[in-house]
Amino acid sequence: MVIERDGEKIGRLDVDDIEDRLHIVDISLTPAARGGGIGTAILGDLQRLAQDSGRAVSIFVEKQ
Repeated sequence: MVIERDGEKIGRLDVDDIEDRLHIVDISLTPAARGGGIGTAILGDLQRLAQDSGRAVSIFVEKQ
């Protein structure tokens, strides 16, 4: 999915909708879009969606 704000592309989100969980494959925001709470809001929405359907949220983070 493309993340947009006011019609401008500011990031991307890729989520695998698995039977027992939502697995975040990739989430990224442009540098200008970071630090404003957008990522936090997206993760919160995913957590609520998972909770409402009785599932968990998972993510694997690689530091490069």
